[in-house]
Amino acid sequence: MKKLWAISACILLSLFVTACNGNKEEEVVAGFGDTIEFDQLEITFGREIEWDVIDNQFSELDGKDVFRIPVTVKNVSDQTHGLDFIYYKKFGPNGNELSTSASAYFEDAIDYAGNSLSGAQIDGSFMIFLYEGDGLYTVEFDKGEEKIIAEFNITK
Repeated sequence: MKKLWAISACILLSLFVTACNGNKEEEVVAGFGDTIEFDQLEITFGREIEWDVIDNQFSELDGKDVFRIPVTVKNVSDQTHGLDFIYYKKFGPNGNELSTSASAYFEDAIDYAGNSLSGAQIDGSFMIFLYEGDGLYTVEFDKGEEKIIAEFNITK
């Protein structure tokens, strides 16, 4: 009888886990020139990248190359809102997460753009990546129920 209860409990648990995972939206893969909707924001990636160098003699990143992808963010919610950098991570061509500290050296980094009113748009900002060689760079936007992947093939 105990075995029957244990088996029943396992079956119910597996059905519950499957049902919960079924509510998660499919991953969307975006890239240069694409617009995605994430967290009630329309995020548009530019088609061209810019190259720059971190210039701060007090930083361990001084002299490191970065590339910058133009980003436009429009608030499509009905409240004041912005792109919160805790909901996205950047990965280099080796698959490892990139340091977010590179963005701190650029005033126009989207990481620090702040909030905007409903319907407002943030232009002239960039997503900053520490360059770790040619290859596929990935941004993973993830807020639990919502996951979007953006991929950028970079060649210097």
